[in-house]
Amino acid sequence: MDAKRPGMVYASIERSPVLGGSVKSSDDSEAKQVRGVSQTVALPAFKGPYAFQALGGVAVIADNTWAALQGRKKLKIDWDLGKNVSYDSEAYKKSLMETNRKPCKVERNVGDVDAAFAKATKTH
Repeated sequence: MDAKRPGMVYASIERSPVLGGSVKSSDDSEAKQVRGVSQTVALPAFKGPYAFQALGGVAVIADNTWAALQGRKKLKIDWDLGKNVSYDSEAYKKSLMETNRKPCKVERNVGDVDAAFAKATKTH
């Protein structure tokens, strides 16, 4: 629902390109030149765990969405990319596939699926 309240402002947040990264330094001088942008706010750095924590970054506050988005594009941020900078999705996928191909140990064996299907009058 789009709702507008008196004095309402809009924000657009620039976040680290790497999960767990943080702002080393930022220059918001060009962002503040965008008509409608009132301020920028450095958000607290991510602390972990990854579930439901704020991810940090820099928020551009403006009197309309367009100004907030345009101001965000003009931010100059130097990121500390943190320990996840070397993360490689393809290498991780490969390691998962290799683990999947290794012989496994049965931890629990409850019931007899084949016998249950043989006795069933209806299967879906």
